Amino acid sequence: MDHGEHIASLEAKVEAHDELFRLTHHELTRLHEGLEKLREHSDRGLAELRDHTDRGLAELRADNNRALAELRDHTDRGFAELRQSIEELRREQAKMNRWLIGITLTYGTAILGMMARMAGPF
Repeated sequence: MDHGEHIASLEAKVEAHDELFRLTHHELTRLHEGLEKLREHSDRGLAELRDHTDRGLAELRADNNRALAELRDHTDRGFAELRQSIEELRREQAKMNRWLIGITLTYGTAILGMMARMAGPF
C-alpha cells in the first residue's frame, strides 16, 4: 500500500466516521427533543394531577365542613332537648316533693291525732 492509497483509505475512514458522527448527532438531537417533549408532557400531566388533587381535596374539605356543621347542629339540638327534658324533670320532681311533703304532713298529723286520742283524754 503506497502513501496515496493509505491517505485515500484514511479519508474514507474519516468520511465514514463523519457520517457515523452525523448520524449519532442526529440521533442524539432526536433523543434530546424526545426527552424535552417527555418532560413537557410529564409537567403537564403532573400539573393536571395536582389541579385534580387540589379540587378533590377542596371538595372533600367542603363536604367535611358541611357534615361537621350538620353534626354540630344536630348535637346542639340534642343538648337543647336534653336540657329542656332535665328542666321538665326538675319541675316534676319539685311538684312530686311538694305532694309528698303535703301527704306526709297530712297523714302524719292524722296519725299523731289518732295516737293522741288513743293515749289521752281528748
